[in-house]
Amino acid sequence: MNTKYVKVSTADRLPEKEGKYLIYHKGFKSIFHSSFKPQYQEMAKYFDKNIDYWLEEKPDYEEEMRGMLEECKNQLEHLNNPSRGTTNSVLSRLETLLDKINRS
Repeated sequence: MNTKYVKVSTADRLPEKEGKYLIYHKGFKSIFHSSFKPQYQEMAKYFDKNIDYWLEEKPDYEEEMRGMLEECKNQLEHLNNPSRGTTNSVLSRLETLLDKINRS
């Protein structure tokens, strides 16, 4: 499975688990790899005061979503029959969404 990184503001929350995280340090205005141990209050205070955000690894379902949307589009195209006057606005919106995903 693919993963992606999501930017999380330290004002919103700190990491819940001990580990290494990519962080953006306010003072150095740069991204670093840093350890974090939530059980250490001083470390949590340091993160809260000096770190703008950290990157959280999350599952990336983009390929799975793209495949499902393509399948839905194919089903709707099959059901769509302009000669009967049953054009489908959902099909049009789905095609627009797939175009956006494929361009990103």
